[in-house]
Amino acid sequence: MNRAIKDRIHWLAGYGTARAVLKLLARRGDLGAQLAINSYRPERMYQLIEEIRQRGCISEFPGDGLITADAQTVRDILRDDRFRTLKPCDQTPSRVAQWILAKTDLNVLNAIQPPSMLVTDPPEHARLRRLVSRAFTPRALEELRDRMQQIATDLLDRLDGVNECDLIAEYASRLPIEVIAEMLGIPREETPQLNQVGEHATKLLSSAAPPWRDFRVSVETGRDFEHYLAMHVERLRQRGD
Repeated sequence: MNRAIKDRIHWLAGYGTARAVLKLLARRGDLGAQLAINSYRPERMYQLIEEIRQRGCISEFPGDGLITADAQTVRDILRDDRFRTLKPCDQTPSRVAQWILAKTDLNVLNAIQPPSMLVTDPPEHARLRRLVSRAFTPRALEELRDRMQQIATDLLDRLDGVNECDLIAEYASRLPIEVIAEMLGIPREETPQLNQVGEHATKLLSSAAPPWRDFRVSVETGRDFEHYLAMHVERLRQRGD
């Protein structure tokens, strides 16, 4: 089957049907549904979060779910071992849809599907954390301190003389990307690749049911990034890093 067709079928089974239902509920005034499909409109999103918060610590979410905008409740849930992360099999209760999702597996790096640490539970989560923990020890981070300071300074220098800008887009979001690139040994001139991946990945992270266009772009970017990472790893091996 053509890959583009498989991707479309995967989206329909995992997200498209849910999005259609959420849009219908949103038009009927459901706050949770409105938040799920308006996640790219900050001016509306923050208003919806405040309205949900006023309902209490926890309120109903479409599909027998629950939603909260209370920070303490979120902390309590994240620290409670009785809860687990959402898995691909939870995208739909339909066995037919689950079968379709398995048969049309995207086979691409995806922040909301295993082996992403965002959707893995202990003991697998602990194993994955151990693999990367050495890069975040106090000693390792101290060795990066001067470079991180230089990156922050360079980003600010780029804004010199700019009268108006989006500080998040032009500075705050770029800082962690530049530092991650440094940690991965990615040349600075290639960091736009990471910026693009981060921008497109959030389209899946920030919505329970992303539209087809955002889903397609995110998946295609993920595939391109996998090819880039393979090339970069081989480059590091040849250099002996």
